[in-house]
Amino acid sequence: MEVDLSSLSRQIETLSKLPFDELSEALSPDAASELRKKLSRLSVALETPGEIVDRIVYSPVDLVAIRLAVDLGIFEVLVNGKAPKSIQQLAGETSADATLLGRILRSLASIDAVAEAGQEMYTATKISRAFTTPKGISGAGFFIDCLVPCWTALPATLAKSRYQNPTDGLHTALQSGLQTNEHGFEWFARHPKVFNDFNIFMSAQREGRAYWLDFYPFEQKLSTKARDNEHEVLFVDVGGALGSEIKELRKRFPALKGRMVLQDRQQTIDHVSPDPGMEAMVHDFFTPQPVTGARIYYLRNVLHDWPTQLAHLILQQIRAAMAPGVSRLLINELVVPLQGSGQFPPHSDLNMMTLVAGMERTEAQWKELLESAGLEIEKIWTGEGETESIIEAVVAVRNGSETGE
Repeated sequence: MEVDLSSLSRQIETLSKLPFDELSEALSPDAASELRKKLSRLSVALETPGEIVDRIVYSPVDLVAIRLAVDLGIFEVLVNGKAPKSIQQLAGETSADATLLGRILRSLASIDAVAEAGQEMYTATKISRAFTTPKGISGAGFFIDCLVPCWTALPATLAKSRYQNPTDGLHTALQSGLQTNEHGFEWFARHPKVFNDFNIFMSAQREGRAYWLDFYPFEQKLSTKARDNEHEVLFVDVGGALGSEIKELRKRFPALKGRMVLQDRQQTIDHVSPDPGMEAMVHDFFTPQPVTGARIYYLRNVLHDWPTQLAHLILQQIRAAMAPGVSRLLINELVVPLQGSGQFPPHSDLNMMTLVAGMERTEAQWKELLESAGLEIEKIWTGEGETESIIEAVVAVRNGSETGE
């Protein structure tokens, strides 16, 4: 089959220069994801085996160059500048050696993190702008300072275990990579800069992804068997950090009556800002759930932090507090497809394995886990793109009676 590669190349060049808003209007998130996959396959098809190996084995260097640019403020200078900057100008504004800057900038230009506007003249690109955002800045810090050393230790860690699936958060690649005997969460708590970068990165993780309240009929679900009682507990955010989910619910549904409870550890609750629409409560989700009979219990990105036996315990504690026929559990996490996944779900899965022996789960794994705790999936709701789903579960009923563990 004959293909006009010159024409195709021109079309790709034209599309690459279109504003993001124009492209996003023409393509849904799912269509955009599929197009990226096809373009990636085309890119591989145009590479020799040697070029494929070089691209993959040198990819960590790209992140290092990005981190250097963030630390030096190169992206900020280029994004805020009205004209291209020479290496000498950038050296003056960053106080870095001009020869060193030239080496870093050429590496950045090779991955389009900056654009060459002439010989040793540079300007910002979409990638430059991405790494001036809170997510970009914190991600460059957190990944280099914490994740990369842990990932590097993963092959030896798995070989030492004779390639058994990790199930102990105290024996992961993190302990080897960071030279510690602590659990990952304990290590984070002792390293405030890394922990701060982690929190900022995770808070911004949803940027560009569908938000669960955009595809899950929250208000409609609450209207079923509603008691319109301001004392009724509508929503319990278990392990909900600083309460952003409850604040968003109050903002979207200001007329909702009823209590909304935020639960987390003492050190987190101590940093929660007072809010009249939210009750902050210290709670360890491995212990019995103190709020019984709530309409909705909610877990966002909690269970993926824990191996199956501990995730089971968390669910047991919630299940014991749920009122059959009234309460439901919403789990806001990834459901990993068995085929055709994009990069984010498997990347996140390997990351959870590396850090805390956690995992992202497939639909079958979610079903098995929930059933083991006396719960059953009523429906899985998913928006467009690579986003977390809402796994809606209720107390399991067998032969007319509720089930226990």
